[in-house]
Amino acid sequence: MKEKYSVTNFYSKAQGDSILTGMITYMYTTDKFPKADRFLPPHHGFYVSQLSHFSIYKYYKGEDGMEYYYVIRPADNPKGYKRGVGGKLKLDDHQRIVYFEESFVTPMYPENDLKTKGDYLFREFIKEGKIDSFSEMRSYVEWPDGQLKYDQDLHEWTY
Repeated sequence: MKEKYSVTNFYSKAQGDSILTGMITYMYTTDKFPKADRFLPPHHGFYVSQLSHFSIYKYYKGEDGMEYYYVIRPADNPKGYKRGVGGKLKLDDHQRIVYFEESFVTPMYPENDLKTKGDYLFREFIKEGKIDSFSEMRSYVEWPDGQLKYDQDLHEWTY
């Protein structure tokens, strides 16, 4: 049975990888170059090289033109746990990101736990456009938390 919220329902594998590379560029920073330079073409190869560390676990194209995602990504911790990141984006006709937002980030967990929690979070997120019913459940949503919020201009979480 085909997964209802799979990126492959909407895009080819190559297109999905290209979209994920764009998403990684927004959500992942490195000390290899200044954060402000991450969108410059010379750094594209670095983000492509990170593809194997990220996965689009859930993806949905809304009728409003917005596309919703839940990505499992690396997290800096000694146990090898990861984080789930949910948000929305818009693409142009060439599948390039023209709008990107991280709406929530989970605490660090083993990948199987992130998938289980992501199933619930993603259904709520695409149904309501937000995850308010989970906002006080810190075992599901670490950010936003009342202090930390996503800065749309900087494309990062800030106080």
